[in-house]
Amino acid sequence: MKILTIHADFIEIHAKKRAFKAAEEIDTKDQRVEECLVVFSAVEKNDEKNVDLILEKYVAEVKKIAGMVNSKKIVLYPYAHLSSDLASPSIAVHMLKDAQAKLLGMEDGFEVVRAPFGWYKAFNVSCKGHPLSELSRNITSEEKFDLKKEGKDELFVFDDLELSHEKKHSFTAAMLVAKAVKKMYPESKIGGVSFYQDRAVVDFDNLKVKESQLNKIQREAMSQKGNFSFSKVDVDDIGGSQGLNDLQKNIAKDISAKEVIDFGSFKLVSLFNDPVLEAKVISNLKIYNLSSAYWKNNSNNNQLIRFTVKGFSSSDEFDLYEKNLREAQDRSHIKLGKELGLFVISDLVGAGLPLLTAKGNIIRREIIDFYGNFIMEQIINGFGLLILLRVLCIKLQGIGISLVMSCLRLVEKAMSSLL
Repeated sequence: MKILTIHADFIEIHAKKRAFKAAEEIDTKDQRVEECLVVFSAVEKNDEKNVDLILEKYVAEVKKIAGMVNSKKIVLYPYAHLSSDLASPSIAVHMLKDAQAKLLGMEDGFEVVRAPFGWYKAFNVSCKGHPLSELSRNITSEEKFDLKKEGKDELFVFDDLELSHEKKHSFTAAMLVAKAVKKMYPESKIGGVSFYQDRAVVDFDNLKVKESQLNKIQREAMSQKGNFSFSKVDVDDIGGSQGLNDLQKNIAKDISAKEVIDFGSFKLVSLFNDPVLEAKVISNLKIYNLSSAYWKNNSNNNQLIRFTVKGFSSSDEFDLYEKNLREAQDRSHIKLGKELGLFVISDLVGAGLPLLTAKGNIIRREIIDFYGNFIMEQIINGFGLLILLRVLCIKLQGIGISLVMSCLRLVEKAMSSLL
């Protein structure tokens, strides 16, 4: 079974005409649901082997995603275009009906609407655009589904090494962003703060943010410089961990924290020594990425919103950083390879396997010739040759083990000629 979920401002559905005679009867041709999770669903032929298990996994996954985006309204939308190997219509419609009944029967208070099965439909959906608003899942019956079996919490670890001045700028910038977020979204809860290279990453729970809102958050973060203050506080002075949100309590427990940093609107258990500078040293900051991450890298936990932030001590430093980024992007092998016509990317094969063009094969042959000459020089100098073969398993009709064996024989023949 394949599903595509859209966290939507609304979806409008208009049933136009029956796609086949057995299409279900409907009371109305028009539906509109606001503030909902739309679950485009395709029941597949393989699902017929274990309908009960697929149904169990489908309902559990829909419930899980609805919890991640904090939506109580769910729209189950049969969408055959997600698969080319569909189950029979009778099984598919019964599975969607049973899923609706199971979700309605839960104590979570879900409101569940089902788009009509077997009809040609027009729809208009408005995606919210935050990192969790578009998700896809492939549900199979290959193994017993156990939500509690997935993942294991990773403990937070304190790093007692002194941070570089550059990283302290980014950490301080991230705290300005955190103060802005807390002001704009008071119900949000700050999680861990760490680093990705020279940028600080700060996670938030109970928060929904769109990419279009980042500039507003950045402006608010810079405006927080005027009332930015912080102080170290002993955990005992704030009544133990009771003075912290649940995420910070968890971090404090992991690292046996004795003190926290109080920023006024929130308290933070830091994983570093003295990571914060005075706000006046931040001339500029930028949120470079908005993404999501599981709390403690465990897929059983909530997905948090993650900001990746970089702070700068001067406008010149910011301009230079941006210039270097642009130049690095211009040097990207992906960009250059496409522009020079060295390879193409096919959705059929997959983005991870670029297909070389005639130009690309010229370069490939030159590399192979260079490598062959190098190998021969090493053999002449008394070195042995060790070959590691990497075989890709490709599921294409008409291509089987005979092709793999033919390829291996060609490799063996080629290497024999070198030796």
